[in-house]
Amino acid sequence: MTSLIAVFAVFSRNIRTAIRYPLGLANTVLFTPLYQMVLPTLLLGAAFLVNGNASGLEQTAGTDDLPGWLMLGMAVSAWIIGVITTVAVDLQSGRATGTLEIQWTGGVRPTVLTFGSALAGFALTTLASLLLLVLAVFLLGARFRLEGLPVALLISLVMLVAVTGIALALAALILLIRRGDAVLDILGYVIAIFSGIAFPVVVLPGPLFAFSLVWPTTWGLDLLRHALIDSRTIFPEPTMWTFFLLESALAFIVGMFLFSRAVRVIRRHGTISQF
Repeated sequence: MTSLIAVFAVFSRNIRTAIRYPLGLANTVLFTPLYQMVLPTLLLGAAFLVNGNASGLEQTAGTDDLPGWLMLGMAVSAWIIGVITTVAVDLQSGRATGTLEIQWTGGVRPTVLTFGSALAGFALTTLASLLLLVLAVFLLGARFRLEGLPVALLISLVMLVAVTGIALALAALILLIRRGDAVLDILGYVIAIFSGIAFPVVVLPGPLFAFSLVWPTTWGLDLLRHALIDSRTIFPEPTMWTFFLLESALAFIVGMFLFSRAVRVIRRHGTISQF
């Protein structure tokens, strides 16, 4: 019960903080994804349409719904980067203000507190992603299947587990190397890109294709697209679900282990609040 209260407290704190700065929130979760990823990718894809049809996408992914395909990729990208950033910012601000050590002596495990940060990041980026998907339908002509919504909701919940695990693993890196902002940004975007947010991963050469399959977000995004726009999955659907669930669980377990190990290391060395 105490852990749930702590998770809710951290979650509500992050939501309240975001609401206090609406322009910053809109820039982070909406405008930045739009001008950095959505619009350039969409315009580049539109430049290669053949008679108005995305024939290349149809051959590789089994759908010609370019706006819907790309917008779902952007939604998953927002989840990955949003959760990682929220967790990292909470840790870094806590160290900078000297409050992190106080939080960690309150009787609640640091991992539990980090769950609240991850959940807040996921909730905020989900709202922004839903807005982007609505805009895609009314302005770009995306065609989403309403009957796929229950499956999409299940995929989203499993994706929360996956990206939380990834965020915990990268948070461990932040705790150990401290000034790791640049590394965090690079790794977040690498994971998003190789999850197939802007291109079908099947076009990658062998080693890079294998690297993309390491990430549970690759499997989840492919299943999400299959559920909502009826695109073709990389492998048969049972195989996709098996690897998605297994890799998501593994990412969460590994992330928890690495984060807990990093917490023990910095406590032992007395560097919780040091830079």
